[in-house]
Amino acid sequence: MNLYCPTTSRNLLCDSLQNLDFACKLWGLFKALISDAVSSISSLPTTESEIILNKINEEVTSFFNQVM
Repeated sequence: MNLYCPTTSRNLLCDSLQNLDFACKLWGLFKALISDAVSSISSLPTTESEIILNKINEEVTSFFNQVM
């Protein structure tokens, strides 16, 4: 594979962007599942639940920003 070929480089970039797009969509699914799980813990106050969900979201957003 010739990485200096513009077509090859473009294809690799497109593949990477498609993978990143899929990961972002998958994160949306996991975010919904995590949110349901955290909110179903009846002993957890709403404010603490929101803090946990916000922290998880911050960490994942930071991860995706590093990838880009």
